[in-house]
Amino acid sequence: MLLLPLLLFLSSQTMRAMEDSSLYRNPTGDFSVGDFQRNPFHYLWVKKITSSMVTDQLDCTFLCVGEPKCYSFNMAASPDSKGLYLCELLATDKYRATNKFHANATLHHYRPSSPCESDPCKNGAECVS
Repeated sequence: MLLLPLLLFLSSQTMRAMEDSSLYRNPTGDFSVGDFQRNPFHYLWVKKITSSMVTDQLDCTFLCVGEPKCYSFNMAASPDSKGLYLCELLATDKYRATNKFHANATLHHYRPSSPCESDPCKNGAECVS
């Protein structure tokens, strides 16, 4: 009988953590959730964790959410001749590397929603959410 209340408590704790974050990874590795926002025709020029060819944005999102070091990704705006898109997983986001975030005609940048978007840091400070 004690097991059910414990499971309900753990479930409510997990749900609260997921609601507070647009990129949530369960510490046990059982599941992860990511809500990424697109910055069209922009590229974050940082070291890549890995590059892959994927069929769509959802595949790239799953790769990032499944990689503990991934915090954002660049993805080709158009598919190649085989219908695949370049997907680059990144270990940082545009708020931690603002000077490396640039306009780009062929790629989109995807990043988790962040309070830094509506309330950016002033005087060149780094926004960490």
